[in-house]
Amino acid sequence: MDLVLKVRAYDSELVTQMNRILDLYEREWYTWRVDENGRVIFVNPAAVDEFQAAQTSITEIADRQKATQQEIVTNADAAKALRP
Repeated sequence: MDLVLKVRAYDSELVTQMNRILDLYEREWYTWRVDENGRVIFVNPAAVDEFQAAQTSITEIADRQKATQQEIVTNADAAKALRP
C-alpha cells in the first residue's frame, strides 16, 4: 500500500477509536467526571475497561502512523540525495 494511503488509513482508525470514546461518554453520561489532574473517572468498571482499550488503541495507531510518516520523510530525503 502506498505510504500516504497507509497514513490516511491510520487517520480513519483513529477517528473510529475517538468516536468509540465519544459514544462511551454519551452512554455513561452523568456517571463519569474529570478529576483535578485531568483524568477521566468512570463509575462503571466496564466503561473503565472500554475507555482504557480505546486509549491503548489510539496510542498504538498513532505510533504506527508516526513510523509511517517518518518512513515517508526518509524516502523523500533519500530520493532528494539521488538528484543531481
